[in-house]
Amino acid sequence: MKKNRLGLLLALVAFTTPAFADDISWTYAEAYLQYVDPKAASSDSGYHVEASLGLPLGFHAIGRWEKAELGSGEGDLTGSNIGLGWHLGLGDTLMGFAEVSYTDREAGIFDEDGYTVNVGVRVSPLDRWEFGGRVGYRDLEENLAGGYGEAYLLWKVFGPFGITARAELAEDANRFGVGARFSF
Repeated sequence: MKKNRLGLLLALVAFTTPAFADDISWTYAEAYLQYVDPKAASSDSGYHVEASLGLPLGFHAIGRWEKAELGSGEGDLTGSNIGLGWHLGLGDTLMGFAEVSYTDREAGIFDEDGYTVNVGVRVSPLDRWEFGGRVGYRDLEENLAGGYGEAYLLWKVFGPFGITARAELAEDANRFGVGARFSF
């Protein structure tokens, strides 16, 4: 009976422990300049800001906002997400995660909202480097829905400051950006 309790306790601790990868922070703020290449319009540069707040039991809250001009007279592309994620340490330097969020997108005359789901990994194999990726799906009514994939690279310059580069390939628009992240 004691072995069963001990085994159950160890399984519970392992399941609810957010990470083995100590260098991967789930509390950060990030901002970057991005170039957006929409499928149905010409494009211009814009910006993207996001934040994540690490919560107990491996959960994290997420918020994202972006804006880019679509070209002369075609309007703007704006988007926002707010949601919740869960992450799990899969090894010393590897974490898996899943997220679900409410999403709002406006592109020119389209203004649609819905949800986004994604799964991904974050890896920190070296002391000052982290990279990761995710695949997901946005269900946004009729015109802006579809799958996407995203990858990023983070160089931790010093302390909480890092420089990041990322790319997202999606059915509605591809995005490429470079910026800064502050991890807490």
